[in-house]
Amino acid sequence: MLHEVRFSSDEMEYRYAVIQFWHIDENDPVEEGDELVDVETDDESILTITAPASGVVKQIFFEEGDVVENGDLLAIIEETEE
Repeated sequence: MLHEVRFSSDEMEYRYAVIQFWHIDENDPVEEGDELVDVETDDESILTITAPASGVVKQIFFEEGDVVENGDLLAIIEETEE
């Protein structure tokens, strides 16, 4: 099963953010809750986006320094069988 990692915020309406730092690379294994990426929001807050599931990072769509909008797809995690 594939899991999408998106930049989104339910509690606050951030319009955009800048990718600051990826904690992982493509093909890295991750556990649910692992830190994936830090983003700086339009109000200069730093948010850390975590893995929604355990698996392998199949694709990263943005590089550090890129601007992303609320709802953008940042990465795909493929769930691994246990």
